[in-house]
Amino acid sequence: MTARVDGIPQSAAGFTLIELMIVVSIIAVLATIGTPMYLRSLNSARYARAKQELQKMSTDIDLYQIRHEMLLPYSLADVGHGGRRDPWGTLYCYLNLQSGGGDGMDWAFDAGLVDTSYRLVSPLDSNDEVKVARLVPMVTPQAEHQMTQSERDLVSDTISGAQRRDKFLFPINTDYDLFSRGPDRKTAVSLSSVRSLDDMIRGNDGDYFGKGSDY
Repeated sequence: MTARVDGIPQSAAGFTLIELMIVVSIIAVLATIGTPMYLRSLNSARYARAKQELQKMSTDIDLYQIRHEMLLPYSLADVGHGGRRDPWGTLYCYLNLQSGGGDGMDWAFDAGLVDTSYRLVSPLDSNDEVKVARLVPMVTPQAEHQMTQSERDLVSDTISGAQRRDKFLFPINTDYDLFSRGPDRKTAVSLSSVRSLDDMIRGNDGDYFGKGSDY
């Protein structure tokens, strides 16, 4: 005979302890399965967004070159992308291999790859400031003939020190480097470094946009 509580059978009055434990266990299993899937989907969406943004910036840089006799912009601010951050919240990195200018190059300073005396701060507006790396003194075609060979070699060596390279240490670009440091917000010169594997990069002078680990 089933006991009654206020006219309601006790078996129907609520969940038993065992039933509650089963429900909690099911929720825990679903959370264990669902959370990693959600995080993977979120990260994939962020990579897709970073790829699209890199392609857009690369197109704008190419258009800038057409309008300026094939000279590269000194920084991303010259093409309307100054201070732009990737989906993980860090500045996109740009290195002009012609002049040594660029953006988001703090990692190169921190790694001791370039002379910190050339660090510049370029204000974008009253509310924001973005560090614009000046890896070497500005070199223009008009001024280049005034430099000595040793000075030109120094400029070349300084730029080369921060230039992105593949696992065989060959440069991945000959014009400019453009990349996101990825979810770990770290990077290194070589794509073989653990810090570079999750980077979203531009390679082969614009023929490749993808993860550093897939290059």
